[in-house]
Amino acid sequence: SRAPPLAASASANHDEDGAGGVNRSAPLGAFSTVGGAGGADGGINSTGAAGSVTTIACPPGYTGLLCLRCLPGTFKDAKGSQPCALCDPIPPRAVYADTAGAAGATSPNCPYKCVGESLRMPDCVTRWEGAVNAVGGPIA
Repeated sequence: SRAPPLAASASANHDEDGAGGVNRSAPLGAFSTVGGAGGADGGINSTGAAGSVTTIACPPGYTGLLCLRCLPGTFKDAKGSQPCALCDPIPPRAVYADTAGAAGATSPNCPYKCVGESLRMPDCVTRWEGAVNAVGGPIA
């Protein structure tokens, strides 16, 4: 005997988790193409229209359908599906740091590093420029 197609099993009024819908308890990270009534929480207890793809609400630092880490230069400070926003500006001789292996940035004060061995954090200036700035600014 052959198993019924996915759409046929979804049409049954079977409430697996008591939340009032079908296929509402997918494991974290799972996709559901079954569809259903929809939910207000935006998480694993939400199902969309028939044929839609739903997933969990991404944690801070992650975005998109697959909850990918925010790219360097962007951040997300809330749970949900909203896109990552641009970080605060950084010094001219700096680049946003890649947080490979860690969560994406979760605040507008994103990590960065100075480009060049002689440049010093946090302003990415040389020792000489730092001394000049400390006594009143650049020489005219």
